Amino acid sequence: MLTGGDDYITKPYHPSVLIARISAVLKRASKKNITDDLLTHKGISLDVRSWKITCGARQAELTKNECRLLQYLLQHKGEVVSRLDIIESLWDNEVYIDDNALSVTVTRLRNKLAELGAEDFIKTKRGAGYQI
Repeated sequence: MLTGGDDYITKPYHPSVLIARISAVLKRASKKNITDDLLTHKGISLDVRSWKITCGARQAELTKNECRLLQYLLQHKGEVVSRLDIIESLWDNEVYIDDNALSVTVTRLRNKLAELGAEDFIKTKRGAGYQI
């Protein structure tokens, strides 16, 4: 059960901002409680607590957003996840996030995966989103 408030909108507000904020709160409230601290797929392991990825003997540290992005993709492995779903999951509190922020985060994560020998781990599905 939720108690209290976790967001605030000043007047005057635009109805689309209100709807976006309500959607974000509902999404956070209905998220599955996934307690897996270690997610693995195709030889890549993500330790959610330490923000580290491992491939064989190699290891790399991730930023918070890189970790959350990879975690989201691993939780939806095999599915094509839309850019909008990822943006809402990573930046659900910020209504006016630049679409380029996701592209930059994906590129940095792909570079780190490539350094570990996992090229093409994240696939782009043109016009649809991303998939692992």
